[in-house]
Formats: sequence, structure tokens, C-alpha cells
Amino acid sequence: MAQCIPVIMSGGAGTRLWPASRIDRPKQFLPLVTQHSMFAETLARVPVGALYQQPVIIGNAQHEDLIARALDSADVTAAHILLEPEGRNTAAAICLAALQIAFDDPSAIMLVLPSDHIVADIVAFDAAITTAIAAAQEGAIVTFGIVPDGPETGYGYSRAGAPRADGGFAIHSFTEKPDRATAEAWLAEGGYSWNSGIFVFSAHSILDELETHCPQIYAACVAALGQSRRDGVMVYPDASAFAAAEALPIDIAVMEKTARGVVLPVDMGWNDVGSWAALWQSRTRDASDNALHGDTLVIDSQNNFVHADSRLVVLAGMQDVVVIETQDVVLVMPKSETQRVKQVVDVLKKDGRDEAIHTVVKNGVN
Repeated sequence: MAQCIPVIMSGGAGTRLWPASRIDRPKQFLPLVTQHSMFAETLARVPVGALYQQPVIIGNAQHEDLIARALDSADVTAAHILLEPEGRNTAAAICLAALQIAFDDPSAIMLVLPSDHIVADIVAFDAAITTAIAAAQEGAIVTFGIVPDGPETGYGYSRAGAPRADGGFAIHSFTEKPDRATAEAWLAEGGYSWNSGIFVFSAHSILDELETHCPQIYAACVAALGQSRRDGVMVYPDASAFAAAEALPIDIAVMEKTARGVVLPVDMGWNDVGSWAALWQSRTRDASDNALHGDTLVIDSQNNFVHADSRLVVLAGMQDVVVIETQDVVLVMPKSETQRVKQVVDVLKKDGRDEAIHTVVKNGVN
């Protein structure tokens, strides 16, 4: 059986799940869905064996200790851990990983995985990986497509083109995060799927596409890795060289432009946990559809998400709200508005509030 190298991306700040997730300890390192962190769950999804080789981890240097502890706890040894001096989005992150992998084997198949997603059906996941590897060996740039169940504006969309013998489809077009009217039209038309953020391709294929479509990012990553400092499996790309890379998602940098794109429709219980509302969907709920965490009491309340960290939180006569309590912050908002959390964090940063970055000690209590 052909193998692939899992490339686990862990550089995100997780601002959409603020205030539980902070810049210094983002959501992928938190046990938000099970008793294990989503980073640990991602590692468990790709065990070294017949299908998967040792993983390559790429994350922010600020989270070096969090990554190391998570690997130790999961008893996983990474082939390489690339620590970005700053976040430059997914195109640069994938480019660094592909360059590192290509040093050893340019034909190696990479499985790019976000570290903060849920995949409920592992059998379907493994089957899709096997199919995607075969397409990637032929030069395809494969993305997993999730059939949309609503006009979501937070995802990229791929439109299926001609069917392929392997069960996938050539990508007719790939569009990053449409407005709501466009998303509604696509949902009605059919033939569109959400980009899951999971990709399969060979190292040399993605490097060819990056060099062709975003040569500035490619050159900056080549320079950053060429001047990197190394300590065992730890790789520290040069900060000044890497800062020159344009901050673009791989969706815009490559997927909207490539002629090699393939979308593989997959039903595997996927959720990107991109908001408190999305997490509500993934959590066990009570008879009134309330998802509860911590010390909570709900009375005559339906369809709520309540997350209590440090004290009792009570809801009475409430519907469709999110209440997130941490040691220093209480967030309350309609469940339908949870995508606005990022806006809240942006305002806090603009105002110089430390709560955007880490838990703030108040009155001598952390």
C-alpha cells in the first residue's frame, strides 16, 4: 500500500473560539470536544503504519512548548517540526513543509491536515486518503470536498467539473469565501462543495504549482529554509527571509489557479470547529438541545451553548445564545452571530487589551 506523510498544520491563532482560545494557547491545544485536545485527536487519526509515515508538524514558534508537550503526551515522534517565526498563512506553511519533505523524497505524497478539525468517521477518512494518494501519484492536487448543508460564507467552495475514474472530479473552479447571496445561489444550483482544508499531493507537484502561481512566496520559503537553524527534528526558518513571504491561504495562492485541481467528495463527519455554533453542533446536547460544559444550570432554555470555566453559569428562559465564561472574560452573543467573535478580538487588539492574547490576572486571581 502506498503511504503518505501527514503534514499537521498548527499555526492558527484560534480567535473564533475566543475567549477559551487565546493567541498564546489556541483552540487546537484545548480539549473542546473530547478529553483530548484537537491536536492530539489529529495525531491519533494518522498513526504510523501501513498508510501513514511519521508526521511533519508545522506551527508557530510561539507554541513550541505546546507542540512538544502534545507530541510527548501522544507518544508520537515527528519526522520534522517546522516552527514559523511568524504566521504567513497556509500557502507559506505548506511551501515550507513541501521543501523540507522534498529534500528527502520529491515524489513523497503529502497529506495536509489542519490540527483543529473533527473527523468522526475514520474508516471513510482512511478510504478517501487511499483514493487521493492514487490521484496525487498522477500529479493531481487533491482537496476533500464536503457537501454543504447551508450557505456558509466562511469556507472556500469548489465547483465539480468532469468526473474522473477514481471517483473524484476535476475542479471546474475554486472560489474562496463567497458572500451570502452567492453561497445561497450555489447551494440551490448544486455541484459545489466546501473546501475541508485537507489536501493530498506530491511534494514536487505542489512546489511546481507554488513556484508557478506565487513565485514570491516560493522564493521567500526557499531562502528561509536555506538559512534555517536546526536542532534535532526542530527546524527554525530564518525570520527575515520568511517575513518576505506574502500571507496568502493556499486556496487563493494555488487552488483558484491550478489546472491540476481535483475535488474528492467525502462524507466523514467533518467539522472545522470554526465557531462556537459549529462546536455546539459537535457536542453532546441535552433534551433541550443545550450543549453544556462545566458548572452550569439551565432552566426553560433551548438550543444554547454554555461553557463555564471557573464558576456557576445559569441560564433561564433563554434560546439560541452562546455564553462563554473564563477566569477573566464573559462572552454573550446570539448563536447565529458567533462568526463575529473574530471582530471582537480585533477590537480588543486595537484597544491594547491583553485579554485578546492571554488570560489576565485580576485582583491577584488568575
